[in-house]
Amino acid sequence: MPALTLLSWNIRTLGPSKVGEFQQDDRGRYVPYTMRRARPAQMSALLRTIGENVALLGADIVSVLEVCGSTAAGFRKLFLRAVKKATGVNWTVQLVPSNKNDIYFIAYRTGRGFDVLRDSNAQVVKGLTHKDKDDNDLNFASSTVGRGGRWPGYVAFRTTAGTIFTVICYHACKGGNNQDNGIINIANVAPVRQVVVDGVKTPVPVSIVSGDFNVDYLTARAPYTNVTDTTKGWAATPAVPFASGDNAKTSLVRDNPAAAAPTSLTFRVNAYDNIFAHNSTLTEGQVQDMINEFVNPVGGGGGLSDLQQCAGRFDIATLNERLALKPRVGRVATNPPTTVTDAWRIYYRIVSDHLPVYATFDV
Repeated sequence: MPALTLLSWNIRTLGPSKVGEFQQDDRGRYVPYTMRRARPAQMSALLRTIGENVALLGADIVSVLEVCGSTAAGFRKLFLRAVKKATGVNWTVQLVPSNKNDIYFIAYRTGRGFDVLRDSNAQVVKGLTHKDKDDNDLNFASSTVGRGGRWPGYVAFRTTAGTIFTVICYHACKGGNNQDNGIINIANVAPVRQVVVDGVKTPVPVSIVSGDFNVDYLTARAPYTNVTDTTKGWAATPAVPFASGDNAKTSLVRDNPAAAAPTSLTFRVNAYDNIFAHNSTLTEGQVQDMINEFVNPVGGGGGLSDLQQCAGRFDIATLNERLALKPRVGRVATNPPTTVTDAWRIYYRIVSDHLPVYATFDV
């Protein structure tokens, strides 16, 4: 089958303020609360940005972090509509609780030679895990080990040729004594090597681990040793390698540095987000610089890219009302944004404080 592309994106607090809050009606459909709707222009622009980004990268699987539990079912409906419009193909979504209030949101397109793995009762093989293949507890920051936090979540897939692979997501909680342990131990969670199907431990030939690890890959590489250990089947190079230098940074500053900003690197802080591969290799992997993607060149001819058009669709007047209370961020001066500073203001305040990462892998 062809190589597959995974997009991993921490979209900060993807909840009521961004996509509204939802309730089930008497027919079981998820509909917005009348008084808890997100601002229509911001929501529409955000969803269009997500859809166009998925289409631009040609992603086959999308993992979204920080989806709030109260909006996950409703966001699934909105997401599917947005990506179908942008890509022209059907998608579906699996939700996995994270052991906190947010949800691991794993979407995948249909007709690409793979589907979710199901047991004999047609149940999808997915879930949370803090166990290794021998059913021993691994030391993650969680409600039962140290500071309360998340466990990794996973979804198992199978290709039309019968090969099983897993996509494992992990959003480490920042701070606490256990922070490094999550990254150290994620290489040994059971779905890296096996999943249980109908009570039977079933080998997993390929596993892809993605997420926001909240440990800087550039300055603290030791915790990542296990997920780059070639003697244990891991690809030596992750999607965003150390050699990328400052271009590996994915988290964004909270305040305007008040310095010249010729590139987005002025606003990028830590290399927190990445993708690792077990029994596979990663190609075309990198951080996607959404700040630069949002910049509309002054007097630029030839038409704007889809993401440049998205950047101009946000409700800047409303955003600037909020930014008036945050002088260290500053107000958006150009709309659509013609500078990286304005592009950062829009992306950071409305979309996320993290840049997405993506990579292509073989199964």
